[in-house]
Amino acid sequence: MNGVSCTVGALAGTGTADLGSTPGTALTLAAGSGTFAGVVTGTGDLIVSGSTNQWLSGVNTYTGNTTVSGGVLNLAHHPACFPRAAMCSCKAAPWRLTGRSWTPPTPSP
Repeated sequence: MNGVSCTVGALAGTGTADLGSTPGTALTLAAGSGTFAGVVTGTGDLIVSGSTNQWLSGVNTYTGNTTVSGGVLNLAHHPACFPRAAMCSCKAAPWRLTGRSWTPPTPSP
């Protein structure tokens, strides 16, 4: 992302979504539906908002924050969650995990 925050509808397909290495950089998924079987990398933040219905099924390695402020973030398996994420914030939006039992983070006030 070269130090620039970006807003898109949703991620789909395979490959790599590199969130970059610049602090404060964020990828916002704001509308639509997508299934991403690739890998999310980098130190930027991932934000799910609006009416997004996003599936992540890859083993992601990004280390930034994850915020779900609207829509739904579906995780195909636990490693697709946030293995090294600095913070997970859930504000009245569901997170789902298929195939395993998982307790989502407590919603932020």
